Amino acid sequence: MPCCYQALDLNLKWPNDIYTHGGKLKIGGVLCQSSVFRKTFEIAVGVGLNVDNESPTTSLNGVLQKSDISGHCQHLSRGVVLARFCNEFDRMQALFIRSGFAPFEASYYASWLHSGQRVSAQVSGSGDEELLIEMTVKGLSPSGALVAVDMHGNRHELFPDGNSFDFLIGLVSRKSSRV
Repeated sequence: MPCCYQALDLNLKWPNDIYTHGGKLKIGGVLCQSSVFRKTFEIAVGVGLNVDNESPTTSLNGVLQKSDISGHCQHLSRGVVLARFCNEFDRMQALFIRSGFAPFEASYYASWLHSGQRVSAQVSGSGDEELLIEMTVKGLSPSGALVAVDMHGNRHELFPDGNSFDFLIGLVSRKSSRV
């Protein structure tokens, strides 16, 4: 894919979604599952990117067709997207193994949707009560948690496990299980 595709309006929604149109339409996502097998830490990575299907949201080609760069870039085939993804993933994985997240941090924050976002987070109070506290998103912790600060300056790390995130309405709440 020529570099003109990098000008598309694609954004990252923490922890694992790819959006377009300023965070209004989901176009893809990433899922990772980790395990320890025979004393080896393994991660399985699954990536989905909607290249052609306009329903129910939009596709990469749909975004391209409606963009200012459509005259300079050709329609993308799934094969071209897959080949480019595999090449980039291999390069980025090698860099990540050598250097961690640091080489990617600036470009990640340039594309993500949450800097300065106000969210209401459900946290444990004294006893069994749950409190809804308004916080401002500041960034990510070294472990990948979402870092937010409440109005008293208290720092909170929000992890995807055990929580439900609806950033479109600014709510972070504990997942509840019903038996």
